[in-house]
Amino acid sequence: MKNSLRLLQLLLLTAFLMSSCNNESDDDPIDNSPKNFLSYNDESYDLAIGALESFGNSDSSDYKIDLTFGSLSIYFHQANGGIFDLYGTGYAIRFHVYNDAPETLESGEYTFNTDALTAGTFNYGIVYIDYPGPYQDAEGIAISSGTLSVTNKGNDKYDISFTCSTTEGNTVTGNFNDNLKTYNYEL
Repeated sequence: MKNSLRLLQLLLLTAFLMSSCNNESDDDPIDNSPKNFLSYNDESYDLAIGALESFGNSDSSDYKIDLTFGSLSIYFHQANGGIFDLYGTGYAIRFHVYNDAPETLESGEYTFNTDALTAGTFNYGIVYIDYPGPYQDAEGIAISSGTLSVTNKGNDKYDISFTCSTTEGNTVTGNFNDNLKTYNYEL
């Protein structure tokens, strides 16, 4: 009888300890936002920086925005108040996007189209793997089709995902969910 009572106590204690070992709390928010990454040729690379350059109206009266994302070892350098260049080494991706707003990127889907410079399109994309820097010396891999999905969260914060194909037939995917450094030019 004494052994049965101890066995029962041991089972109850074990059950109590097992139920209290759950590390997940209903009060803890779960961060489901994707990490910042660029995936190319089945390799994934972390993206640490992002920039949005506004160039004003294009010939079609829509606004041209350049989006650039890069690794931690890439940095933006703006010489004499002019247009910035990429410096450092690592990997980067760049898009020329057309949009209705002058100094921000509107939420929505943007489709690759080299014939139209209108809102909701992008006509240029390039991927740099093993970027040698500076920008003028780099040879990248051109994008030939794809989409960008943009959510403008306000205050220069965006959630941008992309799925594209390159002229070499490879797939490029990625996501950037963070603040973008903003540069405004009137050309």
